[in-house]
Amino acid sequence: MMRNKGVRWLYGELPDLVRQDILSADAAETLRGHYGPVEEGRWRQMAVTISGVLGALLIGLGIIFVLAYNWSALGRSVRTALSLAPLLAAQGLAAWVLWRNQPSAAWREGAGVMLALALVASVALIQQTYHVSSDYDELLLPCLLLALPVVYLLGSSAVAVLYLVGVLAWAGAADVTGASDVKGTASLAVWLLAIPLAPHVWMAARADRYALRPVFLMWAVALWAGVALAFVVVGGDVDDVVPMVGYPALYAVMVLAGAVWFGRGASLWRRPFETVGAAGVAVSAYVLTFRDVWDDLAYHDRELAAALRNYPAAAAVAAVLVLASLALAGVCLWRRRPWRLVLGAAPALALLGVGIFYATRSASAPAWMFNAYMLALAAAALVTGFRQRRLAMANLGVLLVAMLMVARFFDSEMGFLVKGIACIAAGAGFLVTNLVVHRLRRRAMP
Repeated sequence: MMRNKGVRWLYGELPDLVRQDILSADAAETLRGHYGPVEEGRWRQMAVTISGVLGALLIGLGIIFVLAYNWSALGRSVRTALSLAPLLAAQGLAAWVLWRNQPSAAWREGAGVMLALALVASVALIQQTYHVSSDYDELLLPCLLLALPVVYLLGSSAVAVLYLVGVLAWAGAADVTGASDVKGTASLAVWLLAIPLAPHVWMAARADRYALRPVFLMWAVALWAGVALAFVVVGGDVDDVVPMVGYPALYAVMVLAGAVWFGRGASLWRRPFETVGAAGVAVSAYVLTFRDVWDDLAYHDRELAAALRNYPAAAAVAAVLVLASLALAGVCLWRRRPWRLVLGAAPALALLGVGIFYATRSASAPAWMFNAYMLALAAAALVTGFRQRRLAMANLGVLLVAMLMVARFFDSEMGFLVKGIACIAAGAGFLVTNLVVHRLRRRAMP
């Protein structure tokens, strides 16, 4: 991206340099031959693709609204024909895109979204016409399975994201309807249904994992995983050990996987796994600094083995995440990236905290352990910010300390004087941090 901007600026300056006899025409042509043509801006390509997807969405919704007009007055055969018409039209558009071998992402994404919407609309209308089923989850699952091939047929990442959203919607509907054959397995099936998308994500990231398309997919997967784990917890009525270990393990896996495979991104936007994972680890650790969270275990008064036995699906997901975090931690050590292990240590500390609680039946020790861990995260952020002269990272360290202070204000009996002094100290920390980083930047300037 930065290279394209620089080359574009240079090409704009070449005519003036030639006109002023600073460069010869041959030298200008040599420079153009050396740097080559300027590629179209990635953001411009993304804007065109988004426009195509939005256009397909609006057309699809418009068709649905048109069909809904005076729908009840039509006969069953007419309804069937109208139900299949959008699907046939979308299939025709997709066939044309494939036949013409359209390289444009906007055409492929737009045709894919329109075909996926047409599938959902046709299945819903057919079910409504013939009264096949009235449950939302029974409608959505076949639509998801039918839309999955569209992801690979047209290489549509937008359909892949819609598929992930649809999986969450299906799990939520299955939990609300309470069907005995679905509700018990929906929390685990939400992960199993996402596995078929793994080859698409890999193919998108194979050429350039820092391009806009794979980065967009990685952001969607990272955000989706946190919500999917919530379905495991809420859908399975899990209220004790598993979420306390599962959430730190999930976000630790994101941090470590991002460090191993996506650690060379130029910005936080280009490193979605590390960004979402670091935020998730910090929030999970912050929640575990409260004594009430650990006291809740004492309220349920469950042994660890009983908790795991009561929630086998959730326990299996948490166990896989913990094992994955340990494996990725070993890879980070092997590749000499140990500083990521500060964030990757969260699931091990959560397991240690659970063990300490069940051994002592006291919430104080694990809560204070995570207080110390939050301070360690803050120190790591401050050191990284000072070394790399990154103001945002240094301020993040001060913010973590301030969050810890606010948390202790609400569950301690400190007086207003102490709280006021602490607030002044936190504000001074922000000011001093900004001053130090600005001075380091000035010293580094030539």
